[in-house]
Amino acid sequence: RDREYLGMGVDVHRFEDELKDFFGRDVTLVNTGTAALHLACQGIGLKEGDEVLVQSLTYVACFQAIRATGATPVACEVTDDTLTIDLEDAESKLTPRTKAIMPVHYAGQCGDLEAVYAFAKKHNLRVIEDASHGFGTYYKGKLIGSFSDVACISMDGIKNITSGEGGMIIT
Repeated sequence: RDREYLGMGVDVHRFEDELKDFFGRDVTLVNTGTAALHLACQGIGLKEGDEVLVQSLTYVACFQAIRATGATPVACEVTDDTLTIDLEDAESKLTPRTKAIMPVHYAGQCGDLEAVYAFAKKHNLRVIEDASHGFGTYYKGKLIGSFSDVACISMDGIKNITSGEGGMIIT
């Protein structure tokens, strides 16, 4: 078909609407997964002086997105069994400046999201899930992204869903 724009237009809006139906939540499409993470960080109000707990085993985009807001990423260990954020290590790194936690669904592994959300509630933190490897993944019968505080998914050429490049924010 002949379309005026490659990156935006009627097809992108239609896809966005289909994703909203799929997740049952608002979805915003952006140009990359990194941009999705950056906008999510901005959207929750991160600013200079804030800190975000993020697992050390991840793509550099998590750290870049946090730094782009002026906040500081605080690297946390991962668990041996799921390669997701180790909450005991994260708790040892909490400060009064900690505003969010960014679990990464590495290789589709979600870890214990109930524990992550309980941890966030206990410490009054926002949760930004980097679900770039988690499109179509279910956690305890619920689709990743359908119940998250904020979930970001990359649609890079090597991800579970691809558009060649792109990203989405699910809220």
